[in-house]
Amino acid sequence: MLAALQGAWGVFGLGLVSVVDGAVDPLTALVVILVAGLGLVGLALAVWGVVEGVRRDRVARARLLEWAALDPAPVRDPRLRAPGLSLLWLLLGFVQCAAGLWLCFAVPAAARPGSTTFAEVVFAMGAGMILWVNGLLGLVKAAGHYRVAVRLGGKPGDPAGARP
Repeated sequence: MLAALQGAWGVFGLGLVSVVDGAVDPLTALVVILVAGLGLVGLALAVWGVVEGVRRDRVARARLLEWAALDPAPVRDPRLRAPGLSLLWLLLGFVQCAAGLWLCFAVPAAARPGSTTFAEVVFAMGAGMILWVNGLLGLVKAAGHYRVAVRLGGKPGDPAGARP
C-alpha cells in the first residue's frame, strides 16, 4: 500500500508542481488538473485500502487472542512466536519514520526563495508524511505482534491470557 500511496501522491504532486511553477496554456492546465484529480482519487482509494488493512489486522489479532484464550497451555511452536518478524517490522517501521521525518523537516529547512517553490516543499512534505504514518503503523504492528507472541508463548505455569 505504501507504493500506491506514494504513487498517487506523486501523480498529484506532479500536477501541483506543473500548474504552480510554470506558465502553461489553458488546455495543458486542464489536462494537468485532471491528472492531479486522478492522483487525488488514487490517494483516496489507497488510504481506504490502508484503513481496511488496519481493520483486518485488528480483527485477525482479536481472533488469534480469542483462540489462544481457549487453551490455557501456551503454544510451543517457534514458528508462531517468530520474534525475528517483530524485529523486522520494528526496524522497517523505524526506517520509514526516520525517512519521513527527515523529508518533512529537512526539505522545508533547505528551501531557498527563488530556487525551491512552494509546490515542491508541499510535495516533499506530503511524501514524508506518508512515510512517517506508514512507519508508525509498522511500529504498532511490530509491538502488537510481539505482545501476541509473548502471550501465546508464555511460561508453562502462566495462563494464556495473563500476559499483556
